[in-house]
Amino acid sequence: MLKAWAMVVVSLLAAMVLAGCGSTLHTTSRTASSIPVSVSHRTPSAIHRGRPARVTATNPMLSTMHLASAAFPTPRTAFVSGTYAQGHQLVGFVESSGDAGRTWDRVTTMPGKLLTDLTFENAHRGWAVGAKLPARVSENANTWSSTVPQGAADVLWHTVNGGHTWDPVAQVRGTITAVLIEDGTPWLAVSGPCTRTACSGRIVKPVGGVFHTVWQAPGPVLSLSRHQSRLFAEVMTTESKGPIVQSFASAGGGAAWTPGGLIASFPGVGPGPEVFLTGQMVWTSTGEGLAAVSADGIRTVARTGNGGARWATVAQSGSGCVWNTLIAARQSQAVLAETVNLAQCPAPGGQVLMSHDGGRHFTVAKQWAGTQPLALGFGPQGKLWAVTSRALIVSRDGGHHWQQQFPAMAPTGTVRYVSPQVAFGAGDQANPTVVLNSRNGGQTWRQIASLSVRQAVAMAFPTSGGAWLVATPMQGELNAEVVLLHRIRNRNWSIAYRPGLAAAFYPALRFFSPTRGETINLPVNCPGGCHSFGASTLNGGRTWQAIRARHVPSGIASAAILTPRTFIVASLGDQNQNPVLYRTMDAGQSWQKLVTLPSDLNGGLSLAFPTRHVGYMLVNDVKSPVRNGHAQRAVLALLKTTDGGRRWTLHDLPRIPDAWFASVSFATASDGLITVGDGTVWKTTDGGRHWLQMP
Repeated sequence: MLKAWAMVVVSLLAAMVLAGCGSTLHTTSRTASSIPVSVSHRTPSAIHRGRPARVTATNPMLSTMHLASAAFPTPRTAFVSGTYAQGHQLVGFVESSGDAGRTWDRVTTMPGKLLTDLTFENAHRGWAVGAKLPARVSENANTWSSTVPQGAADVLWHTVNGGHTWDPVAQVRGTITAVLIEDGTPWLAVSGPCTRTACSGRIVKPVGGVFHTVWQAPGPVLSLSRHQSRLFAEVMTTESKGPIVQSFASAGGGAAWTPGGLIASFPGVGPGPEVFLTGQMVWTSTGEGLAAVSADGIRTVARTGNGGARWATVAQSGSGCVWNTLIAARQSQAVLAETVNLAQCPAPGGQVLMSHDGGRHFTVAKQWAGTQPLALGFGPQGKLWAVTSRALIVSRDGGHHWQQQFPAMAPTGTVRYVSPQVAFGAGDQANPTVVLNSRNGGQTWRQIASLSVRQAVAMAFPTSGGAWLVATPMQGELNAEVVLLHRIRNRNWSIAYRPGLAAAFYPALRFFSPTRGETINLPVNCPGGCHSFGASTLNGGRTWQAIRARHVPSGIASAAILTPRTFIVASLGDQNQNPVLYRTMDAGQSWQKLVTLPSDLNGGLSLAFPTRHVGYMLVNDVKSPVRNGHAQRAVLALLKTTDGGRRWTLHDLPRIPDAWFASVSFATASDGLITVGDGTVWKTTDGGRHWLQMP
């Protein structure tokens, strides 16, 4: 019987552990230091290993951070809690803001512990549930344990100085599922310990400075709340057809409880500790109560208008992809957030539903693809906040629009470096469909557009030619159409070209003047003639002519457009399953193999050629492959060429985490940016020899 945050908060990539590696990492040489490849009977190409780049991580916590909870005690004060990796150890942290979330300070770190379910009465006095974390993480583990061990979340912590120090005030057997603070006194709802067939539950509070059980519940207690003069609890009890969840109320000091109405039932779901069960109950100022219960992918939201005597179902779903349902209320407003199956398991998204009549009726205010809320609440002045595993996001208009408030907004997708000061990026932790802009070389970012149901995968910004984006639909969208978008000055985006593709894999786009532009669609497999390989324009995008390429290499993962007729593509593998670089100098009519990469250079490739001769490519440098059940260990690495792609030098980036996505772009031969899927941005001004993490 584990809480929702416990199921997800410690699931981190093993590559995050590598963030603590030294910047002067040395490795043994490969068996063959260069690999010759014949290219049209010219001088053999080669891959040479250079010295690892010097990488300075200004905030390594951002690379490995997973959030758990947040609190807004005053209009200007906010707190967030979570974990990050430090070497092989997990560290709990709390950050605070005194200026409504514009800037943040790390106020405490607790190695081996997690502070979650934050509750603050004011800017100084607060409580949090504490969980013990794994003491050490192996390099060979692909992910850390996806659950906190049963009984680990058993400590209540207290702070009186704004989170700088925390003192344990209660330790209980089982899992603390809810904390209710009244006049400085904490009430705790506790579930467990559990057996194979059942779990116990109880309510505890301090009596004479010592926590005592004031009510032994008939089953696990999922939530605890107060409405007017009564306490309310959601309790799961076992029936012959399966577990049910009903409300209980106490009019006194919590010693005597009266059963109320049925909130939800789960026929066929077992009551044992392996059941993923969560609950929440809130009350509006108009007297309505809302209760949410999730069990093994089945979720129910019920409403009462008579103090819990009877409950009516508001929403119900039996999808196994529904992980959790969260509710919050303020005055007559109520908000419902849940993880939903926008596409297919195991990649759901999230949605927010709003009610302005106390929960009688809900309408969808926002849907996300790839964003899953873990915690939800109302802040001061009606501010609505949600915590995802990677970001704290805030809405000021009832959930329709959200802005990332912690950490600072940064792109998580494709980056386009236009000049040493101006850069554009795609996506952030809160919304993968946004387009971001930086005017200070990648240090800070602001949102300039949202593409609604699409995400930018390639960008171009010709002088006086507006802005161009290749946009692909978000996962789960019914209209799976790739489009080329155009915007002049600050007008709305319009569709300039439809290539007629159902899908694309990170296309390439480049304008050589306001009138001359090229785009490549990067088909994953286009044997023989390829009628939709790309398109070109000679009139500023008013019309586009399809590029009909021949004998296109299979498995293309990335591409760079050097001239209107010269392209370089990176293929995931040839007959020997090694990554290969190909070049065409006649717009795809014929192809030359430039170089075959060693088998230990793989992963997501990203190409950038700021000039015809100088180019860069991101790869994963595998230090130890999958073997004997151990996961692969790799570091992100940068390949550089100065002769148009025939010879490359490899430089490991040991402090930049090997991630599921990374993009590289250079404004000049020396000035470059790397964005990583974890929301970190790295900058070089000397052609990749030194990299600095942007704050």
